[in-house]
Amino acid sequence: MVDFAMTGMPGVLRPAQPTDTQPVPVLADPQTAASAGPGGRIALTVDDLPVIARVVGVLSRFPTIPPGSAGFIIADEPTLAAALDAQLPGQGRPDELWIGTAHLVGLRAALGSGALAQLDSSFRVDIDHQLRDAPVARGVLGTLIAATALSAVLAVVGLLAALLGGVRDGRVESDLQEQGVGPRGLQAELRVRLALASLLGVMVGVGIAVLLTRLAVASVSAAGAVADPSPPVVTVVPWAALAAWSAGTFAVLVLAGWLAPRGSVAR
Repeated sequence: MVDFAMTGMPGVLRPAQPTDTQPVPVLADPQTAASAGPGGRIALTVDDLPVIARVVGVLSRFPTIPPGSAGFIIADEPTLAAALDAQLPGQGRPDELWIGTAHLVGLRAALGSGALAQLDSSFRVDIDHQLRDAPVARGVLGTLIAATALSAVLAVVGLLAALLGGVRDGRVESDLQEQGVGPRGLQAELRVRLALASLLGVMVGVGIAVLLTRLAVASVSAAGAVADPSPPVVTVVPWAALAAWSAGTFAVLVLAGWLAPRGSVAR
């Protein structure tokens, strides 16, 4: 049996859809999630069509949504499109597309010609360049580069001082020789001292790097370059890269200390 209602609205003849009885799972901001009913159910209106949804997760923020918005709800596109198409075919067609590609030049060319030129587009790489070219960002980056160069110079000077100072200190060698330590033992002792000095220097350098990172973030926040940023500015320390650079620097210093003393303690 098929019944028709004389409402003037388009009629849709279709089989039963899962969204007829099951709510659409969504993610929402804390305020919107708090207003949901029992079981997290919430009634939505999407493109003038009613949709029954269920809040399955809470998000504090979401990209492209300004901080002053009244709230947001995130749904799976195919599921929401099916719910809308079940009421009015074609209503679930998306009007925004996020693309991740390694062929950025081809994508720019495609969006700049033909029918696609009518679309509004923005590229994350352009936004990143704008942020990196900001005066505050350039100032902070220049400060970090200068501090890094100074740290490298101090590390080299410290290594030379430790190397030359340790070689010229005859009292240490004399004391070890009186205890029966030969040239090989003296070389080994000097290498161990240089390795310990290198390890201490690397650890101090890592501490300075972390401190500079936190100071850089604090300076950006204090400068007020971005008023009430969302998401807020936080300190992110690249521990993996920092560990790799520290290990490489320590290896170079140990190798330099291992090679340098070969003829230094020979009599």
